[in-house]
Amino acid sequence: MNNKKLVKILSVTNEKLQTANENLETANENLKIVNMEKNEFIGIVAHNLKNPIANMSIIADTVKSYSEKLPYSQLVRMMDSIQSSSDAMVNLISNLLDINAIEDGKYNVYVEDINLHTILMELIDTNKPMANKKNITLFLYMPGEQVVVNYDERIFREIIGNYISNAIKFSPFDVSVYIILNKLEDGSIKISVKDEGPGLSEDDQSRLFNKYTKLSTRPTADENSTGLGLSIVKKLAELMNSQVICESVLGQGAEFSLIISTTRELNNKN
Repeated sequence: MNNKKLVKILSVTNEKLQTANENLETANENLKIVNMEKNEFIGIVAHNLKNPIANMSIIADTVKSYSEKLPYSQLVRMMDSIQSSSDAMVNLISNLLDINAIEDGKYNVYVEDINLHTILMELIDTNKPMANKKNITLFLYMPGEQVVVNYDERIFREIIGNYISNAIKFSPFDVSVYIILNKLEDGSIKISVKDEGPGLSEDDQSRLFNKYTKLSTRPTADENSTGLGLSIVKKLAELMNSQVICESVLGQGAEFSLIISTTRELNNKN
């Protein structure tokens, strides 16, 4: 074998080894990301399940020990606390199942004509009890004519319901939250939820839609927040080939929007 052939063989072999090493480095980086997400997952589940379970255990022990001495009104408040803790656990588990289904391509999408006026009014009614606890007023602004879009109703409710719930959670007492439905010039539909809360820093905005994200701002009345909701919102919007947007200036509230294109194609894998 002459030197030229040997050099060529060595060069090709070296290139293959270099490519293999690069692929191995990429695989290692992906494993690090998966391991980090696994640790974050374990941490968020442990943290968010520990507190409600501990709360339920304490209340159950108190009722068992002092039920005959406790007034009925206090027993009702304690049962309400147990229900709230149970709801928090169910919500966490539902969120985890949703993320798993979306990432595995098993989240079923059902598209139909839905009336946004009707659904938005229902979402406001659903969130009024939580808003009333903080004396927050919910305002709805819509065009005079009915707006109907071809969309998955469950996904729409999940996205806008999350926006409204977050606006209430992160707003102080005695303010307003605005839900706004607009038709854009290109025919798209924009649904926005605007609050008068603390707003978001640029760093928080860059991490908003990541899984398990804990932001620097916290709910103002110690409401439950798993750090999963907005990541689910983004994934659901992507399934419907819709756009989610956050606009915020720190100290001046935040506005979250869903933009629905009337000419979109679905990204659902099923």
